[in-house]
Amino acid sequence: MNKSIYHHFKLGKILFLPAALLVTPVAAQVRFKVGPQVGLNISTAHFPESTNSSYSYRTGFEAGVVSSFQYQHFAFRPAVLFSQKGYKSHVETTPDPGTLPPSYTDTNTSLNYIAIPLNFAYTSQDDGQGLQVFAGPYVGFLVGGRYHASYNFYTIPRTGELDGKVVAGDNNPGSSDTYSKGTDAGLQGGLGYCYRGLLLQATYSLGLRDIASTVSAYPNGTISGTPYYNRAFQASVSYLFGSKD
Repeated sequence: MNKSIYHHFKLGKILFLPAALLVTPVAAQVRFKVGPQVGLNISTAHFPESTNSSYSYRTGFEAGVVSSFQYQHFAFRPAVLFSQKGYKSHVETTPDPGTLPPSYTDTNTSLNYIAIPLNFAYTSQDDGQGLQVFAGPYVGFLVGGRYHASYNFYTIPRTGELDGKVVAGDNNPGSSDTYSKGTDAGLQGGLGYCYRGLLLQATYSLGLRDIASTVSAYPNGTISGTPYYNRAFQASVSYLFGSKD
């Protein structure tokens, strides 16, 4: 065997063996569990530049699979979820006093995501049971949605309703559909309680990525959409199956 290769092989063994001796006992103590998760989302959107609109919460649901890697008081809990977010909006325009009555538009928008939260938890007991606090990043991929709008204008016709789809895309080419960026990302955190395999969690989710799409304008330009960010309170229940405590 070439002396240089033999030297590097021997050095690799010297470095690997202590690391293996350290990692093996840790890996043996990691408890792995996995199970279904279902929950309720109470969500809205934050429009920091909006002045003549108000925004409120809407309810949605989430469901998917969560896993847990527990080592003493610490746990890593990635999940894959279908998560329904969105918001309600009320836009009102008031003309000059004594001229025309105000007009308004009320919209209910649902945004459906495949969400991947990556939570890190600290548990009050080293077996993962009891009270716990958690936080971590998340990423969401928009897979569609719907909107319903009702309006009352001071023009003719005065009242009406609109329904349409929410489409994932960075730019609306001029469609009657609503467009939103395909990827959302942010941070979340909350409190939980675990009893045996049952895990209850209350979470607040803070979107950090502007998900407003641009709109194509004649002839070759684009108009920036009003920036907005997802916000949500979430309550969920999971049941974890796996290694015994």
